[in-house]
Amino acid sequence: MRAHLGARLVEWGMAIPNPVLSFREARDQLGHALGTYRGGAEPEILVFGSHRKAEAAVVPYALVDQLLSRVDDEEIAAIVRERRAMDSEPLSDVAARFGVDLSAL
Repeated sequence: MRAHLGARLVEWGMAIPNPVLSFREARDQLGHALGTYRGGAEPEILVFGSHRKAEAAVVPYALVDQLLSRVDDEEIAAIVRERRAMDSEPLSDVAARFGVDLSAL
């Protein structure tokens, strides 16, 4: 269910934060980023990559947990929508087809 996190972020209107840092800049800011995560301040996503092309990110685990939970919720909602669109059949008809007497249960 969690395989399409990047696509979901775009779908939810979440963009990669600016600026994209070089590896060196990210390394220099890593300690500060961890401090904000631990201190409860509004943490920033630390995005970095070669030639300032976003290749990786350091994010607080709490945010990852929230995102994965939302992905799960979205996937479950899609399954529910799919099942609601299916034809339904009364339980009594299904029971009769299999020879089950519901009144005996």
